[in-house]
Amino acid sequence: MADDTGIFARDDAMGVETPETGFYEADNSMLTANNFINAMIYPSADDNASSIGDVNDIVLTQDGRVAAVIVGVGGFLGIGEKDVAVSMDKLEWRVNENQERQLVASVTREQLEAAPEFDRSVIGTDGEVPSEDVVQ
Repeated sequence: MADDTGIFARDDAMGVETPETGFYEADNSMLTANNFINAMIYPSADDNASSIGDVNDIVLTQDGRVAAVIVGVGGFLGIGEKDVAVSMDKLEWRVNENQERQLVASVTREQLEAAPEFDRSVIGTDGEVPSEDVVQ
């Protein structure tokens, strides 16, 4: 998985420089995490497409890069749903026939259902937290 591709590519990968001050001003090309959490995922931007899952969470690396989107698949209203981690390069925003943005995946419902379940209990357990990172 390439870290600098897909819908969460870093600014420097897109040729946009970080402002000297370190502060950004909002513009219409930006998205927030709230745009993604609970977003329905579709196999296409077709108006008749049925959702194949929904975004439950976003996985970040220690340096703040987006590693994956946690997609809930199966189940009903969150009950019996399985979480799977989907690579950023498998997702993109498209505009449907009604001019609405839809999050579209280049994977099928069957591929999501067959994917391994994402185990949140092992996140951050790959070693000790550096002492300088501990909040006092």
